[in-house]
Amino acid sequence: MLDYVKIIYGDNMKNKGFTLAEILGVIVIIGLLLLLVAPAIVNRIAANKGKVSKAAEKIIYSATQQYIDENRSDYANSKNFCITVQTLINDGKLASPVQDPISNNTYDNYGVSVTVDEYGAMDYTLKEEGC
Repeated sequence: MLDYVKIIYGDNMKNKGFTLAEILGVIVIIGLLLLLVAPAIVNRIAANKGKVSKAAEKIIYSATQQYIDENRSDYANSKNFCITVQTLINDGKLASPVQDPISNNTYDNYGVSVTVDEYGAMDYTLKEEGC
């Protein structure tokens, strides 16, 4: 029976694990892969944070447009005006606090500067600390 086991497993039945060199080699390879992949992951996360902020701005701009549409007579002759985010909150267009879920920036103290061009197109700019 012992000869049969030696034929199947070989003479070195005690060497069932990995050597230190094999383990270190795997660790080095994993480390090199992380060095190559980590910058791309960090850049992707940073880029996505900016996109979330842009999404929050678009929501504020959309609420501003709704507010202007409902109060058109107040802004009919104006080429430049400002609407605070607090005004949009008070009117029910936005829920307080207006907050970016990733960066945790709050926009409650901000204002939206609106510029109307000669064709009636509106350009929105979000400004810190009101207008």
